[in-house]
Amino acid sequence: FISNGYRAEVDYYIQRGFAVMARYDRLGQATGSGPLTHTSAWNIGAEKALTELGNVIVRASYGHERDQDPVSGANFTDKLFKLDARVMW
Repeated sequence: FISNGYRAEVDYYIQRGFAVMARYDRLGQATGSGPLTHTSAWNIGAEKALTELGNVIVRASYGHERDQDPVSGANFTDKLFKLDARVMW
């Protein structure tokens, strides 16, 4: 099994307690002498602190992923929307 991948991410802090992000992942992979296949994913999102201390955060993100099986060559796509809250103390 051989794989080679990379990832790029950008975070931009609009104001204190509020940030937006974008991320891209790509992975090339092959098994033995089989063909090279690719998996890629991108995500965008935003994060907002609800308190002055920043210990309560709401985060939303959307992602799209495309996987290709290195053995069969079959393609699979996935779309995911996430909304979560974090409480830290």
